[in-house]
Amino acid sequence: MKQVSFGQIFSLYLGLFAFGSLVFPKLTALLVILLLVLVVTGYVRKEISWKLSRPALFMMLLYLAYLVGVCFAHELSNGLKYAEYKLSLLLIPLLLSVKLKSGLKFQYPVIGMMAGTLVLAGVGIMSACNCYERSHWFMFCFSSSYISPVHHPSYFSGFLLFATCCAWYGFRQKWKGFSLATVIPYSLFALVFYFFCLSLAAMLFLGIILTAWVVYRIYKRFGKWVALSVTLLGPFILFLVLSKLPGIKDDVKVSKEGFSEYVSNPQAFLKKRLDDESIPGNQKRLVMWTVTTELILEHPFGVGTGNVDEYLFGRLNKYGFHQLVADDLNPHNQYLQTALEIGIVGLLLLFGLIGSCIYSAIKHRNLLLLIAISGLAFNMLFESMLQRQSGVVFYSFWIPVLMILIADTQRKQVDGKTA
Repeated sequence: MKQVSFGQIFSLYLGLFAFGSLVFPKLTALLVILLLVLVVTGYVRKEISWKLSRPALFMMLLYLAYLVGVCFAHELSNGLKYAEYKLSLLLIPLLLSVKLKSGLKFQYPVIGMMAGTLVLAGVGIMSACNCYERSHWFMFCFSSSYISPVHHPSYFSGFLLFATCCAWYGFRQKWKGFSLATVIPYSLFALVFYFFCLSLAAMLFLGIILTAWVVYRIYKRFGKWVALSVTLLGPFILFLVLSKLPGIKDDVKVSKEGFSEYVSNPQAFLKKRLDDESIPGNQKRLVMWTVTTELILEHPFGVGTGNVDEYLFGRLNKYGFHQLVADDLNPHNQYLQTALEIGIVGLLLLFGLIGSCIYSAIKHRNLLLLIAISGLAFNMLFESMLQRQSGVVFYSFWIPVLMILIADTQRKQVDGKTA
């Protein structure tokens, strides 16, 4: 009987972690504890060794910056609560800073993630059907938070896109079960749910990815000048397509009109919306970004971990945006959120995380890491992606796993050359 290697056991557990953290987010703490036990076992048996990557280091330093920010919390319990939310930024990269002696079976965590998205889709369909039985309004019930009740739609769309890219990676690697007969149906399923999440930022990012792929194919076939022309036309075509899509076109129109009005006269834009209880979501973002930026300029070293709501709501109330306070909104931009909470140091660490991932992805030609970090960086412009457990756990898990994959691929290449 063939003995199962520690690398296989470790990879299988990563698959369980990928599945469990998506479907049962409240069990993440238990999953991390079991990962700790497995890692310690691997060290004792000398099956794994320590290998700290730059992205993992930046994630851990970012968490330490939040921990330092707790010292400036006006209410210690509130600061500690926020530090607990972000603990995965420290623990998961630390535990996954490893080099496997017997190699990583990357297909296992990919299968776990794909299975998790399918289960989440099933939960979303049941949620949407229950809503439809009550209201009989299809587009309302089969979209946004109803179709994605476990995770925020912006997060779920990101999970779907990354899972689809991993599925095609498995096809190219000729993994068992990753044939066109399975990858294409999964991709179509993901695309449908991606659309029904109704995240404009996600749609824009998908458009950018598809445009980049088309430009690359055109460059390889027709040369740089044709590719350059398509690149220049790409944003216009993308905007035109989005402005015609049902469920998205109204969002695009409102965003365009609001942005134009804001650019022409920011103060008039804000004043006009003081008593408006039905401000569209994207225009709320403009208000939140403006107020947050003002506070950052006043507090360049941050207001302290857990103090953002106090300062932000205080300024909103001062201006008369009482409805936005009642809506309990955050800045809806992770860069601004981080800068306001832990200052310019935290923002530089966040940029360091993004930059180190992009550097590793380009250096080692790992498209999956490039897509993962690009999606995170882009969506952080419109959502505070690291303020929810959904985002913190997903990216603090997958970035280190991809770094393990890169190291494992390098090792196999070296072994192949020396063989």
